Amino acid sequence: MSNCRKLVGSVWCDFLLGAHRQDLFPWLTVPRGDPDMSNMTMVLLLLLAAATCTAAADMPAGVDISDIEERVEALDETLEEILSEMSEDPGQNNDYFRRGLDPKAQGAEACLVYKGESYRGKLATTVTGKKCQRWASQTPHSHKYRPDKYESDGLNENYCRNPDGHSAPWCYTMDMGKRWEYCNVPGCDCVNYKGTTYRGTIAVTKSGKTCQPWASQTPHSHKYTPVKYLNYGLDQNYCRNPSGNAMPWCYTTDPGKKWDYCDIPGCECVEGTGATYRGTVAVTKSGTPCQRWDSSSPHKPGYTPPDGKDHNYCRNPSRAAMPWCYTTDPGKRWEVCDIAPCECRMGKGTSYRGTVAVTKSGKTCQRWDSKSPHKPYYKPQDRKDHNYCRNPDGQAQPWCYTTDPGTRWEFCDIPGCGDSMADVIPKL
Repeated sequence: MSNCRKLVGSVWCDFLLGAHRQDLFPWLTVPRGDPDMSNMTMVLLLLLAAATCTAAADMPAGVDISDIEERVEALDETLEEILSEMSEDPGQNNDYFRRGLDPKAQGAEACLVYKGESYRGKLATTVTGKKCQRWASQTPHSHKYRPDKYESDGLNENYCRNPDGHSAPWCYTMDMGKRWEYCNVPGCDCVNYKGTTYRGTIAVTKSGKTCQPWASQTPHSHKYTPVKYLNYGLDQNYCRNPSGNAMPWCYTTDPGKKWDYCDIPGCECVEGTGATYRGTVAVTKSGTPCQRWDSSSPHKPGYTPPDGKDHNYCRNPSRAAMPWCYTTDPGKRWEVCDIAPCECRMGKGTSYRGTVAVTKSGKTCQRWDSKSPHKPYYKPQDRKDHNYCRNPDGQAQPWCYTTDPGTRWEFCDIPGCGDSMADVIPKL
């Protein structure tokens, strides 16, 4: 068994040695009748591990067993993951800990989007106040989420993160008796696109009416309950958009008004082409005031913004390069607006248009139109006359060619700000 431990690893061997002990593994039972698939999976993995261990032990001296070692390492991680899921799974549906958010106004350092998979803030304590364990450490809890294996998940220091797509950011704790716990990351009170991912705390409608708690059926009965709509963050009486309406809304506590929209400010920066921009910039790049979208003077509009026409804010209801508006100048029909790009990336960052020009290790980026010291194979979609980090080939995150002759390219450390939304817009 010592050879088995050397090859298979401590997790598998400890499991194999104690598999017959009901006091150690009370959940490991032979399925009867209608089998529990989790237990069945574990039984099959146990048999596979035993077979691997036996095969490895019977290998004659001098035989290369590196392939077996690699497979066993994969099995080791699989077992650890399943054991964790069977004991205390971070993925349990618990709406109390759902804290999604649009970070456009305050930045990804302050808040997160939806489940927080892209959160890169510096909160390092759990909901109960426990200090988080460093991701690079295996003490007091051993785990597989190491920074060197999950480079794009921002596993820096001991900050709360969500590398596995669970309900909210979490961390392993420094408490020997508590392996992991969720973190309570605050929400940003600004809205992007229709606000379906908004998880802020505004609880008053446009007309000033107080919102009715989503869990209540008084004074208005409704179908949007927290139990039925787990993924929409129906906490307390906060404005939300579980129905896909034009913007977040809520049922009101006024018996004479069933529901109303909420007045939540748009996030003041542009992601990608700005198709989802809902900010309040109303002046063009040259300084010309924008014409209201519901006006026909001096220009008759050919497009309508998806969030309504009763304003003159810059929008991109077409496939333009950035938000624009019809102008109040009779001699200039339309013009683009000068809105700062969001210094965070959506998803993999293929639409990132920020100005970060330094790699993770601190190397300066090479201009995309330069051939020295490296001849570029890819070029960014916006333009080439800059050295900003981009992701023209669908990598895990934005990157750039470097000015270091010894390093051709490297990833950039750009905080995430959520999953990009599809641009369903007509052509210009």
